[in-house]
Amino acid sequence: MVVNILVIGYVRCDINWNGNNWASACDFRGKDLSNVQTASNLCGGKCLETVGCTHFTWTSYNSGTCWMKYGVVSKSDAFTTDDTTMICGVNNGDPNSGRKPIRGVNLGGWLVAEHWMTIGSPAWSGVSDDTANKGEYQTMQYLGHSKGDYQFRQHRDSFITEQDFRDIAVARMNTVRIPVGYWITGFDNSGGGDPNAWQMFAPNAIGYLDRAIREWAPRYNLLVLISFHAAKGSQNGMDHSAPSDPGNSHWGNYPENVRNTLDAVEWLARRYKDEAAFLGIGLLNEPSGTTPESVLKQYYYDAYGRIRLFSDCLLSISPLLRQQGPYDSDWNNFMRWPSFYNLRHEWHRYQIWGFEGWDENRLIAYAQNELKNGISQWTGNWIFIGEWCIASSAAFSNDDDLHRFADAQLAAFNSAPGGWTFWTWKFYNDDGSRNGWSLKSMINRGFIRV
Repeated sequence: MVVNILVIGYVRCDINWNGNNWASACDFRGKDLSNVQTASNLCGGKCLETVGCTHFTWTSYNSGTCWMKYGVVSKSDAFTTDDTTMICGVNNGDPNSGRKPIRGVNLGGWLVAEHWMTIGSPAWSGVSDDTANKGEYQTMQYLGHSKGDYQFRQHRDSFITEQDFRDIAVARMNTVRIPVGYWITGFDNSGGGDPNAWQMFAPNAIGYLDRAIREWAPRYNLLVLISFHAAKGSQNGMDHSAPSDPGNSHWGNYPENVRNTLDAVEWLARRYKDEAAFLGIGLLNEPSGTTPESVLKQYYYDAYGRIRLFSDCLLSISPLLRQQGPYDSDWNNFMRWPSFYNLRHEWHRYQIWGFEGWDENRLIAYAQNELKNGISQWTGNWIFIGEWCIASSAAFSNDDDLHRFADAQLAAFNSAPGGWTFWTWKFYNDDGSRNGWSLKSMINRGFIRV
């Protein structure tokens, strides 16, 4: 039996986009997410409003149907059709296009575990608070691989899942910042210090980062900014840098540590340079302690030089942790455009340390004035607020005051041209809490309205 089937002709050839993100007589095949009856001129807006929609096709079917689609896509994936009424388009309203600032959240405590925010996690089972509070290195040294590998695998599997990426997209975020440690590469070719220190950590963190960047983020139309949170030798001595010598920072005092970090950020940038969801890398998180400013700046020059040989990805540079204002040192003149491009200058602005004894009204006034003015007075590369939160040095027992505090900080940070990422998405088992560190809780309780 022969069956004749009439189909619309599809040809992959030049489509006239006319500088727009939509065109006529074209289609994207497959990857259907959902559909809705609507007029052709409203289809692109429907895609922007729909979680996970990255591109769309409109047809005259059923008096006009917008077919919303998911996944990594480019205009070159479109096909021309014989139906001149069809329209196709891409959703290009993301920070990677330079048309929208980052509005995002940190996935803190996941691939660089922090005990204070994941106390109930299986990662810390059988570990004293004193040891756990010193970070992953000390914890794995205590547990050993026979126990620690399994416990940290349980933690990574359960703490952040695909559902979190979906929830973050529903919350109208466009970016996740993911902290990682130097051990994620699985090598150390620096030729000094302890060349086997990376082997102390539970293996295969890279598998989780791969899945985040290659599967979950593109599925929900999110971008990923990698934060190099824990460098060999520790750049700040704090638990979130997983130091082998807690409280002490050795990163900037030994060239082999800097070499290892350069190798690691280049390796990460090469690994993900062709991934649509890869936004870029924060080159070093919260350098402080004994880290020399001169060594830090030379590291940024060298990292930029290495990565720019093959990638134009966004790179974020952080000053020393004590340098979080518009006039600190000469950072406002450091690595400026046009000699350097696609850079962000990263601040972490918390109203906790150094604000002890302040009451609610004073904190709100500070956010409305000094915090906002500091951003407006900055004259260097675009400011990016990599970390902030609603937790503070005051109790904020009154919900109205907490709303005012959240709104004041949002107003200040929304003025940062590079955008912001809240610290953090969630604590372990904090659903329904009033935890000012948890964006998930603050959104669910209505304290933050993005």
